[in-house]
Amino acid sequence: MIGHAGKEIPGVMLNAYTHLNAIREAEGTEDGFYKKVIVLEKVYDERVTEDADMDGIMSTLGRSDFSSSKPVLLASNPGVSGISIKKIDRIVNSGQLYPFSRLKNTLFGSLDGPEHDFLRALFYEVPYEQHQYVQLFSNLP
Repeated sequence: MIGHAGKEIPGVMLNAYTHLNAIREAEGTEDGFYKKVIVLEKVYDERVTEDADMDGIMSTLGRSDFSSSKPVLLASNPGVSGISIKKIDRIVNSGQLYPFSRLKNTLFGSLDGPEHDFLRALFYEVPYEQHQYVQLFSNLP
C-alpha cells in the first residue's frame, strides 16, 4: 500500500481532473474509493493510443462500486480492442486490496509506531528534536 505513495499517487495528482471527471458516484467505503482511484490511474497509465473509447472505459469504471468484493465487470465497447479489454480487466480484477482506512487508523493512532518510522525513513523526515534550530535553542543558557 505504501508503495503506491511513490508510484500511482503522483499520477493521481497530475491527472486529478481526468479522474474526477470519470468518478460519477460515491463509494460505500473509503477503501473502495481508494481502490477505485488507484485502478483508474493504472488503467489511465496503460491506455493504448488506438483505443477510441478510453473515456467510456474510465466512465464505466467511475460508475462501478469498488467497495464490494465482487469483481467489476467491464462490458466490451465497440471502439476498444479485445487485447485492451483483457488488459484492463486484469488491472481491475487483480485482487489487490488497499486497506486505506486500516492504515489511516494505524498512522493516526500512534506516532511512535513502526509505520511512522518507515514513512519517516522513506521521505527523509527529520524528527523535530533533531532539527538544528531546536537543538540550538535547547543549548541556550
